[in-house]
Amino acid sequence: MIKIGNIGSYTSPQSTAYVGTVELLRAWEQDVNAHGGIKGRKVELIIKDDQGNASTAVTQVKELIQREKVVAIVGQNSYVDSAWASIPQAAGIPVIGGGSYDPPAERNPAFFPSGTTPLPSAYGTMQVTKSFGKTMGVLYCAEAPICEQSLDLYRSFGKQVGVQLKLAQSVSASAPDYTSQCQALIDSKVEVVMINTAAQIALRIAKACYTQGLRAQLVQPGGTVTREWLNEPAAQGVRTIHFNPPYYYDSVAGMRTMLKLLEDNKQSVTPGGGAIFSYTGAQLFRKAAEAVDGTVTADALKNALYAMKDETLDGLAPPLTYTKDAGTSILCYFIGSIQNNAFTVPEPSTGCAPKDVIEEAKRTSGS
Repeated sequence: MIKIGNIGSYTSPQSTAYVGTVELLRAWEQDVNAHGGIKGRKVELIIKDDQGNASTAVTQVKELIQREKVVAIVGQNSYVDSAWASIPQAAGIPVIGGGSYDPPAERNPAFFPSGTTPLPSAYGTMQVTKSFGKTMGVLYCAEAPICEQSLDLYRSFGKQVGVQLKLAQSVSASAPDYTSQCQALIDSKVEVVMINTAAQIALRIAKACYTQGLRAQLVQPGGTVTREWLNEPAAQGVRTIHFNPPYYYDSVAGMRTMLKLLEDNKQSVTPGGGAIFSYTGAQLFRKAAEAVDGTVTADALKNALYAMKDETLDGLAPPLTYTKDAGTSILCYFIGSIQNNAFTVPEPSTGCAPKDVIEEAKRTSGS
């Protein structure tokens, strides 16, 4: 038996970002084992829900490592991972794939991201923004610290590419309405708007602002846009930035495999960004474990990961290459869109941040 762990903020205030994740991970586990496991050994996946609570997450990660003796944490989707990132690092346990939206994904050597990391993602956001205007307004979630922390990256990269972050205000998922925030965006006359919060809340805000007369271009983190956006006038023309390709990139072999898995398991939930992050992380673990010669241990997995060069997991990931004993930046990202009430793959559909720009940002920023 190969025992691995997963942790996510699955019943948190931002839980709509992770819809279908646990079900998809369970389907992946069953599929691996139904096909003989990995080198004849079954996989046991232990899933923890930290509810977006940092102290709960710390306790659960310790349980996974110290009590359950997992060889890796796989496909994590915890938005409080900064609170527990030092624990697997100290224990020598790799954190393989999953959500790469927090600083540990890029800076902690125990983390092996399976998608775009925070700095290149922020750079890509501002590059896409630049194609629509020179001023930007951001409404960001009040519940998760990473939402506010991203603002410094947008400001920094915005200066480099020629975009001004003109307005930034927090929004709460429990607010009765968003009239004041929408009016602030309208009054600021920004050309581009981002609403960085859970998908259902972001859509509610976008609709409210559209009703008030806001017509700025929307540029969104990929995980904030779901099928519920498709038929909304406020969402037409939106551009989305993704760490991994969204599910409608069905020309990608790895995505077709994932969608077939969902179909075979009769899962009707359309996988959002969080689910795809975790599935890609699970596939990255599988690829590394299959490359291990002998017993699958934490050290053996890390060595297998370090041996990868520009691995894309059949198109599920941007090119993945890891730096031994150092944090790794994954430079490339995916772009999506909604046009005429349908998801579309725009041109260009991908982009990459310059390595020298990202390395300089790592040296000079705390993110």
